[in-house]
Amino acid sequence: IDGSAFHMCGPYQFCATVYHRCCANYGAYEPGLTMHLKKLLENHPQPRVLDIGAHYGWYTLLSATLIGNRGRVFAIEPTERIFSILKHNVEINTLTGVGLYMVPLSDRRETVLMVSSEITREEQRRMLSTAAGSTFQPDAPVCQAVPFDDLNETENIHPNIVKMDVHGVWRKVADGMKQSLQYDIEHFYLEIDRHSGDTSNRRDDLLHVISLL
Repeated sequence: IDGSAFHMCGPYQFCATVYHRCCANYGAYEPGLTMHLKKLLENHPQPRVLDIGAHYGWYTLLSATLIGNRGRVFAIEPTERIFSILKHNVEINTLTGVGLYMVPLSDRRETVLMVSSEITREEQRRMLSTAAGSTFQPDAPVCQAVPFDDLNETENIHPNIVKMDVHGVWRKVADGMKQSLQYDIEHFYLEIDRHSGDTSNRRDDLLHVISLL
């Protein structure tokens, strides 16, 4: 990725069907967002990038490589197996200006399950509150989710550029970063996706987040 090494071959089919296909056909993963973010980072004087739902680190590596010593990059990936690949990708490029966090984000402190979605059945990347109950995927990892505002305060992250891709819980995560949106964040890239096949709440969630912004 613009001079940095990126391992796309992980334990999941997702890499072969998405990363490889996009890179082979367009020269980049999500080429529109990649191009827009590159232009922003090339002209921003002091970027502090937050990659929420970093996965294997495409945007983390891209941002850190472009920024150099001008700023910092922070990546959040809650799934342990995927986080290990993200960490490996950062290490093989000897990127020192990157902070890594293996924690799910929410609108409050709560216990959550990391379960598979219909889109990525082989990856336990979708967050489900234990308060909602779960009668499936008994092997789903149990994690403690926190609002980003809490993490921001304790870790002194203060991002001005955010990319969020959190598989259906973007409303909850956005609600957990209201203070950061008000005082720190200048640019906000948000992927709007479906709720594991259920689109009934997507319009309300979208209007809610637009109102919040």
